[in-house]
Amino acid sequence: MTKRLAWPDVAKGLSIIGVCVLHVTLLVPGSKDTLLWQANTLLDPLRMPLFFLVSGLFSSKVLNFSLGELFRRRLWFFIIPYLIWVPIEVTVTNEMRQLAGISQPFTLMEHLGLIATGRNMAWFLYALVLFNLALWLTKKLPWWGTVRVALSPILLIQLHHDVPIVAKAIMYLPIFLAGTYLRHPIKRFATTALTPTRLMFALAGYLSAVAFVIAWNNFIGENYSVTVPVPLIGDLDHSALQLLVNQLHYMLMLPAGVVLAVALAQVPGLSRGLQFLGRNTLPIYLGHPIMLTLLISFPREIYDLPIGMEGTGFWMSTHVWIVLSLVACAIGGVGMWLLGKIPGLRWTLYPPKLPEPAQTRKTVPSAQSVAHSDSDQTQRAQAEGN
Repeated sequence: MTKRLAWPDVAKGLSIIGVCVLHVTLLVPGSKDTLLWQANTLLDPLRMPLFFLVSGLFSSKVLNFSLGELFRRRLWFFIIPYLIWVPIEVTVTNEMRQLAGISQPFTLMEHLGLIATGRNMAWFLYALVLFNLALWLTKKLPWWGTVRVALSPILLIQLHHDVPIVAKAIMYLPIFLAGTYLRHPIKRFATTALTPTRLMFALAGYLSAVAFVIAWNNFIGENYSVTVPVPLIGDLDHSALQLLVNQLHYMLMLPAGVVLAVALAQVPGLSRGLQFLGRNTLPIYLGHPIMLTLLISFPREIYDLPIGMEGTGFWMSTHVWIVLSLVACAIGGVGMWLLGKIPGLRWTLYPPKLPEPAQTRKTVPSAQSVAHSDSDQTQRAQAEGN
């Protein structure tokens, strides 16, 4: 049996830490003036880009699936937790905002809209459904056809404000597909990632990305109202152009992200911890925003707490609330992980496998062994978020 690679799980562990740090710094007033915000900036290419690269890396089996197999063996494991937990997260947030007097009850159509557009904390599950479908559609295409599919969400870029999943697809679908189709070069790169040549390559990509982003920020700072006309698409404003900038930025930084994951995988204690987080990203992803709402946003909004860098007293300090928020993330992740151990509730996170059609069982003698061989994929599908 092939030994499970350490660095992809480490990469996903870094990703989920980055997600929690991002949400904490966005939530707590005054966080932009802290070192954690600076750390969040550095973690940016290690958050969702590395997550989707690793997800694509282990999705090559999709290319051999029929449409039915794609649904049963892949999409099913994303769709169920998305449809179960997104309504819960949206309802908890809306109830909190109602109690704080800052929101009206959502209508049924508003609830459905948040689910359909991906405007929620579990959007990554939605993205993985769409990305796996896109990957499946490319299985008989030439390389240039696959590139077109990877860039096709750009055609919908005008919708990115109203349909957030479009923005996610523009930035991350190319990375996901690259993870699958370039899996062998990526694995070879990771095998020798700490050699001088690889380190220089990763550093060059990282510095190029930094220079590119600095140049873009300087340009947009002086030309905030810039628009670029594009045939078939229309005029792209600065926010639409930012998505394309992010796409290139993330691509350039990914080699450095892989190098960091490989390096951390060499550190015994830290590696084990990150691998554990990486194998359990789903409960952390789903649990931490709910607990941030209940334990942090709720009391802050209800009591209008004056939290800030110059907060009145120790308990109103930004730093204290950052710590409390990180603890809330941990409680949410552990709580959801424990919920996944309860037989009657586990299915909400890890749906049971769907039965194979009778014809498949009769015509494929090794169907049982195939199901067993898919168990690692299923585990990844469940743990990757995937």
